[in-house]
Amino acid sequence: MIIDTVARRDIAEMIRAIPQAENPSDETLESFRAYMNPPDFDPFARGVP
Repeated sequence: MIIDTVARRDIAEMIRAIPQAENPSDETLESFRAYMNPPDFDPFARGVP
């Protein structure tokens, strides 16, 4: 399935914008890491009947 097409110019513009972006703060990075870290759970544990 094709969702969209991408032109080389679009990719070049995205790459050029990277140095202009702000560096995230330590708090932002920590928040992102916490968001991306899945919760600890046992997928094979049985639920409470």
